[in-house]
This record gives sequence, structure tokens and C-alpha cells, in this order.
Amino acid sequence: MRPFVFILSSIALANAKCHESGADIATQRIFAEGRIKDACDLKFTVKKWSPGERLGLCYNLDSTKKIDLVLERIGEGDNRAIESAECYDGFQKEINGCDYGGTSSYTNWKYSSDPNAGQCNPDN
Repeated sequence: MRPFVFILSSIALANAKCHESGADIATQRIFAEGRIKDACDLKFTVKKWSPGERLGLCYNLDSTKKIDLVLERIGEGDNRAIESAECYDGFQKEINGCDYGGTSSYTNWKYSSDPNAGQCNPDN
């Protein structure tokens, strides 16, 4: 009889929660995906993040709706960068899986998307 061996792999555990009310993103998903790409390519991926560090951005989706995006480094250890594909994937799951936005956490990152009525503050 052969011994039974467990092989553990690196699995990204997810903790996700959708908002239950608020502004609906359904009609602006395509626009939101473009803003997420901008946020990931131009803002979130250009630095190394310390544990606990977070950055929030606001993008207008149309003349009556905006989306707030927040990325937080929840992993431990040395400062690390996030790759564009990982960033985009995390936020895309938020807008495609939650009509009113939500939050999800994986091994190193917490993503939050929150569509709202109104426009972004031009001072931010």
C-alpha cells in the first residue's frame, strides 16, 4: 500500500460581498471596465505597496453616475507591486459580479467598487 500524500498548492482564497442597494452599474459596465483599466494601468500599478496601504480613485461613468474604486494591500511582508492583469481581474469581478458594487479580498489585495449617483469631486 502506498502512503497517502497531501500536496498543498498556493490557493488564493476569496472573501467577497456585494452591496445590496445603491446605484446600479448594469448600464455602465462597459464604461466602468474602461475606467478600471485606466486605474490599474495608470495609478495602481505604478508603485510598490506597503502592507495596509490603500488608494481610492473616482471616475465619472456618465453625466449622472460615478464609480469609486479602492485598492488596499492586505498581504504581509515586503512592499510589492500589483500587476495590471491582477488588478484588472480583481476589479472586473466586482463590477461583473455585483450590480451595486462590492468588496472582495484575495491573498494580497482587497478590491472595492462603489457606483454612486453624481459626479466625482474635481479636487480629488
